[in-house]
Amino acid sequence: MSGRGGRRRLDRRPAPAAAMVWTALVLALATLATAGFAPAARAHAVLLETVPTDGAILADSPDEILLRFNEPVRPIAVQVLDRSGRTVAAPEHIHAADGTLRIALPAPLPDGGYVVSYRVASADAHPVAGAFLFTVGSAGQTPADARAIGETPDRSGAGWWWAVALIRVVRDAALLAAAGGAMALLFVAGGTDPSVRNRIRRGLLAAAGLGIGAAAVGPGLQGGLLAGLPAHAILEPDPWRIGWTSSAGPSAVVTIAGLALLATGLRMRPGAVRLLAVAIGLTAATGGLLLSGHAAATDPRWLTAPAWALHLLAAAFWAGALWPLLVVLRAEQPATAARVLRRFSRLAVAAVGGLVTAGLAIATVQTGTVTALFGTGYGRLLLAKLGLVAGLLLIAANNKWRLTPALAAGDAGAALQLRRAIRAEIGVVVAILAVTAVLAQTPPPAAEDTGGHASHHRSHDHEGVAGRAVTARADGIMARLEVTPGTAGPNAVTIALTTADGDPVRPLELSVAFSQPAIGIAPIKRAPAAVGPGRYRLEAFEFLVPGRWTVRVEALITDFEKAVLTAEVPIQ
Repeated sequence: MSGRGGRRRLDRRPAPAAAMVWTALVLALATLATAGFAPAARAHAVLLETVPTDGAILADSPDEILLRFNEPVRPIAVQVLDRSGRTVAAPEHIHAADGTLRIALPAPLPDGGYVVSYRVASADAHPVAGAFLFTVGSAGQTPADARAIGETPDRSGAGWWWAVALIRVVRDAALLAAAGGAMALLFVAGGTDPSVRNRIRRGLLAAAGLGIGAAAVGPGLQGGLLAGLPAHAILEPDPWRIGWTSSAGPSAVVTIAGLALLATGLRMRPGAVRLLAVAIGLTAATGGLLLSGHAAATDPRWLTAPAWALHLLAAAFWAGALWPLLVVLRAEQPATAARVLRRFSRLAVAAVGGLVTAGLAIATVQTGTVTALFGTGYGRLLLAKLGLVAGLLLIAANNKWRLTPALAAGDAGAALQLRRAIRAEIGVVVAILAVTAVLAQTPPPAAEDTGGHASHHRSHDHEGVAGRAVTARADGIMARLEVTPGTAGPNAVTIALTTADGDPVRPLELSVAFSQPAIGIAPIKRAPAAVGPGRYRLEAFEFLVPGRWTVRVEALITDFEKAVLTAEVPIQ
């Protein structure tokens, strides 16, 4: 007993109140710096204007081509192609500044049709892609009244998309475990045996290492998504260069530095220096997430930056303390474990309050309306996340009000029930992180208001091409597309939408996008005119370059679902 007591005296730590003061001070400074110096932006860039306009017929060649976005963007792949598919502007002729992308034309363009295809990274490190057409002279004229529709963030590259989401789950889980576990070690684990605290510390160091690895890999995967590269490109330098120079790069640097400092602090002897290192480390580790994604691109910054900081810190404390609590329940006597749990419960009440308050503020800014909450993909994902949080609160309430008092009273089965309940909480936290990772890749309604509708996508499949008539199906809806004459140049495109029984389908909205990924032509989007029940027509769409064009039809069936049908059309 005396030896154990001596070890405890040597492992004395600063009072939790002092640790809280240091953490709050560092967090406030980091939040103010983020709010004050981060550039104002909106989640996902939106193209506002092009010069020349889409479908324009110009008497003379322009000197340059302009694309104006609602926020600064970074070009990933931008090209101007002629009818033969050759580029007429080299990369050194492309410049971006203050939301304007300029493409200088080194020589006058010959008469003919041209397509401008762009793929850029928005301020939140998400890809946005699109294309538009214009004609110089009278050759292959594109109708001046061609109706373009607002482009939305590019959703190509499903493999990269899921890889980014998966690595985010790993990074966030490790970060919450390391940062939140460190807070639990400082604020909650007092009075436990030094061997228990050492075991917790070793687990936190392992979590910090995992978080550093995931944070380092993340920008490379984000770069692959931004550039739309093939999967094997992860072994090449391009996705890493693109990802690390996007906003994902600084975010990863700060997060890695914070986790490294946190791990260093955990290895130090108890004292003020150790406390300060841990406080700065956990603040930087969580604060790094504010430099990319929706957290970095949501106005007004004076509201959203502190809200995101509070949300992340509260979530870290609550979720990160769960594993240390399991260790305490396994290793300590019931009376000691009950004291630790009561101490955690008191602090968790404040953390949950901050978590919910900040989360509601962020959700209000991101969704804007109740309709958007229920009528968009982002809103439904947010509702799913709120449902999981509600389940987590119910488990926590049962732990606090029933199982912890039973443990303190000497109930032999309470410790086992608490361990099971905490494991369930950890499972729910992982589910919340998975939903959050998908949310991070989904445009919020605030961005979709200027870029299109966010709706549930039905699964889709591809049908074979029969000449210049194409049939595609998606969950009971069939689209038959007829392209006439099916050669390079202006074509009439007719779309007939029917159910499986042949009844016409009358969607609320219909759009069609044409692209040729093989040569880098991003989607060119049009809104066809209704010409009959379930029938729509584009009088003259310019298939500028021959080859196999991908046609994507998006039909908004109701306010809550969208049918997406895709097929390929051979253009001679």
